[in-house]
Amino acid sequence: MIEALHLEPRAHTVEDAYAAAALYQATKAQGRGLDDRTCMALAIAAGLPAITTDRQWSALAIPGLDVIQAR
Repeated sequence: MIEALHLEPRAHTVEDAYAAAALYQATKAQGRGLDDRTCMALAIAAGLPAITTDRQWSALAIPGLDVIQAR
């Protein structure tokens, strides 16, 4: 099923965990969890936009994070 979506699975490394944790201060006021911060950190590291339906993400001021609203 993943192949049909043309997604590239990626392991969550220790470095990825630190990058997600580093976003805590920038996201805590909105109550963003580890899952959201992990997605944001991955998007920043990959130089790709984060696509979400969560409108609160657009209010975040995180350097390197480009957010696209899916709806």
